[in-house]
Amino acid sequence: KAFYDLEALINLVDSGFSYQAINIARSANEAIDLVFLFIEEDGRNDLEKWFRGEIIPNETSRKSADKIMNSGIFGNTKFPVYELKKDVYDVYSEFIHTGYGAALDLIDPFHKDLDFNRLTGYHFSLKYFDITIQNIEFNILLALKLVFIYLDQKKQIENIDNLLFLFSKLKASP
Repeated sequence: KAFYDLEALINLVDSGFSYQAINIARSANEAIDLVFLFIEEDGRNDLEKWFRGEIIPNETSRKSADKIMNSGIFGNTKFPVYELKKDVYDVYSEFIHTGYGAALDLIDPFHKDLDFNRLTGYHFSLKYFDITIQNIEFNILLALKLVFIYLDQKKQIENIDNLLFLFSKLKASP
């Protein structure tokens, strides 16, 4: 799902629909987070619920991601995974639920009217597009690495590690 979301996100941003692209970005990250939940032994009940059509709250997946990422499977370092994912989720929620700050992005400050030409959308995209895409790509790679660890696929783990190394060279701030 996240791969299709990336394509949709790129098409939306290309047309100045950055506000709508944020909705897709959040959806992509939520889909990726499910991998952590379903791989974890404690997540088996949630997996069964998901197959029955129940929606699993992203908070549950974030907790699983934190537990797995800090279990030692990726080394001995500890990361505030839950907190970081919650912060990103909260930023996305500002747009999903049309918070006041996010709604201001729909106003053209030069014409003091709705931004019918989507200039603010293009501005937002120029400033935040790369980090949004990189975040989704990085999360896809982490989820794939986890699956390959679970399946004991050493060559694929090495390939993912090489890609993750390339991400370590990227600047994380706009």
